[in-house]
Amino acid sequence: MDKDIKKSDKIFKGLIRLTIALFAISIVIFGLGVYKNKQAFKKETQVAMSKMPVIETRIESLINDNKDIHKINYNFEYKGTNFIELYVTDAWFYSTDIEKKRFAKAVQENVKSILFEEGFIRSDGRLGIYVMSIDGITLAESNINNEIKLKD
Repeated sequence: MDKDIKKSDKIFKGLIRLTIALFAISIVIFGLGVYKNKQAFKKETQVAMSKMPVIETRIESLINDNKDIHKINYNFEYKGTNFIELYVTDAWFYSTDIEKKRFAKAVQENVKSILFEEGFIRSDGRLGIYVMSIDGITLAESNINNEIKLKD
């Protein structure tokens, strides 16, 4: 009977060691996976950021082609938060509400298509917009549903 207990103790200790070894191996494999994912994300980010001069040039062209745009400030983060601040001229104040919304939406969609075409965002990526007066007063912004909401 003592031999059976000693044998079962040895088997139990062996199973414990095996479990610990498997746990350690799984931690190492998980760590390697995380490291590889970080490296891949870093490389993707570098490639995306290398396209910023082209994106900036295309946005400048959009500004130059539209007399109602004073300037566009932007915050682009690869796989992060992306939004633009659209500074409009005084022509904004002479437009109807529907024209204001359409204009803001058109600029938002144009900038979004630039980002998509340059591989900075996916087609379903989100781009927020804040419409500002030249003085820096918020006139409109996109909401969570990507609708343009005018400020009072």
